Amino acid sequence: MTTSRPSTGRLVCTAFLTTVLGTYAVTQAQAADVAVYQKSRVAAVAPYDWSGVYVGGQAGGVYTRETLSTPGGELLSPISSHGGSFFAGGYLGYNHQMSRFVIGVEGDFSAVLGARELSGRQQTIVPGIFASQSTDPTWLASAAVRLGLALDNWLLYAKAGGAWMNAKYKVNVENAAGAVLDTQTVSKTRNGWLVGAGVEYGWSRNWISRLEYNYVDFGTSQVTYTFAGLNAGDFQTKAHIVKAGLAYKF
Repeated sequence: MTTSRPSTGRLVCTAFLTTVLGTYAVTQAQAADVAVYQKSRVAAVAPYDWSGVYVGGQAGGVYTRETLSTPGGELLSPISSHGGSFFAGGYLGYNHQMSRFVIGVEGDFSAVLGARELSGRQQTIVPGIFASQSTDPTWLASAAVRLGLALDNWLLYAKAGGAWMNAKYKVNVENAAGAVLDTQTVSKTRNGWLVGAGVEYGWSRNWISRLEYNYVDFGTSQVTYTFAGLNAGDFQTKAHIVKAGLAYKF
């Protein structure tokens, strides 16, 4: 009996088909791997989302300049003073992102810690009688609108709004030697306006840190006293505020 052997043509065709099918399988596997990699890469570089409600804590310093004048002309010239204080508190806000622009609203409140009194002394119109003034801030608050530019995890923003400050305004009437003849302290809440700018960085989907500067103008406000011959003082106050914060975004 004679055993038939495959022809050379059949062997060549079989080898060719095996090679084609193997190449196709490898190509399909590689294409699947590339698709998975591209999907994961797209997910990894998804832009940071700034929209949402956030709450945070902050701390910083406030440098205040103040001028006291008397509407009745009891002082020969205004009393000017300046000083700095530290504060700590919290803030709450909401952001809405539209493409690369972010608009939001925010409010904050801080207690002034280790306040440094603003103080000064000036001659009155009565010979030998002087008036000295000191201001002790107790708390700061603000409410503002923010407009920002999102650069992925970075947010550059400007803000504007209203500001409030509570302080104790103390005036002493003294003789030339500095002995206090009479003293009065009045607590008053002031209101004004602010403008500011800052930068934020999103460390993760939820945690955001910031550094911010505010300029605040509380205008001129009158504080009433009951001294004989000194009934009121006009306080003009401006402040520079620098603060850092860390917030959690929901």
